[in-house]
Amino acid sequence: MATKRKITNKNLDIARVAFGAYQSYGSKPAMVEVLIYEDGSSIDLVYGQVNPCKFGDQCEGHSCYCNHPKAQWRKCHRSWYLGIKKEDSQCELYEPNPYWQDGKGDFYQQREQTLLYLKEQNLLEINTSKLTATVPTHHKGKKTKFI
Repeated sequence: MATKRKITNKNLDIARVAFGAYQSYGSKPAMVEVLIYEDGSSIDLVYGQVNPCKFGDQCEGHSCYCNHPKAQWRKCHRSWYLGIKKEDSQCELYEPNPYWQDGKGDFYQQREQTLLYLKEQNLLEINTSKLTATVPTHHKGKKTKFI
């Protein structure tokens, strides 16, 4: 039986690099990885600086990591995923993201607007992968907006 490795800052950082959570996109602040299933349905995985705070790094569209050098935690402890922007801005390390598109709707709708803005400005990296897999039920019929 394999032994579990202790989670340390070093191997956590290695995991963050592997997931694309760091600012590793050159001059592009974000990336969308488009996965297209056999039936043509698709899902978008989002990486990079697509949060109200410029130090927030998205990882696969789910987790938000703080890349501020003075951050106490690796994961953002603000409620950005609930669309509560006031809490983001109350963080002592908060700085506004110059690309963030404030507007109507929740966090996810504003994030989508931000990604579409980045695409218009040619600042979004888009990678497409065609899968030889059957689409999961919860992705059936979904189509990407980014290709």
